[in-house]
Amino acid sequence: MEALPVQLTKETTLTMIASTPSLLGRRITRFKPPFFAHDGTCVDDSCRLVVDTIPGADVRLTTIANYADGWTVAIRPGISTRSAQERAHTACRLVGTAPYDWWRFNCQHLAEFIETGNTSGQDTAQRAIIVGLAFTVLAIWVANA
Repeated sequence: MEALPVQLTKETTLTMIASTPSLLGRRITRFKPPFFAHDGTCVDDSCRLVVDTIPGADVRLTTIANYADGWTVAIRPGISTRSAQERAHTACRLVGTAPYDWWRFNCQHLAEFIETGNTSGQDTAQRAIIVGLAFTVLAIWVANA
C-alpha cells in the first residue's frame, strides 16, 4: 500500500494509507522524539476531530491540529472487533467523563478501551519496563553511595 501524506498545517503531516476510505473510529498516534507517543481516536471520516486525554484534563474532543501539536501523526493498524461507528460513538460518549491518570487511565488506555472495550494491553508492559529501569538506577545509585 502506498502512504499518502496529507498536509494539515505547515508543521503537521498525517500519513493516510491509500486503501483507507474513512478514518472514522481509527486509532492515531502522535510521535514526539525521543520516546513519547500519544494516542487518540478519529471521530469523523477525515480525522478533523480527535478524542484523547491529556494530563490535568478529562477525556476531550479536539482538532487534529491541536492534537498533533506540530508533530508527526500516524494511523495505527486496526485491532478492533468493533465497527468504526461503535468506536466513534464510544469515543464521543466518553468526552468530559474520565480524568487522566498516568497509571490507570492515560491516552493509551482510552484508545484501547475505544477499540476493544478493555484496557489491558501493551501499556502494562511499558510501565513494568519503566519501573524496572527506575529500580535499576536506584540500586546502582545506592551501591555507589
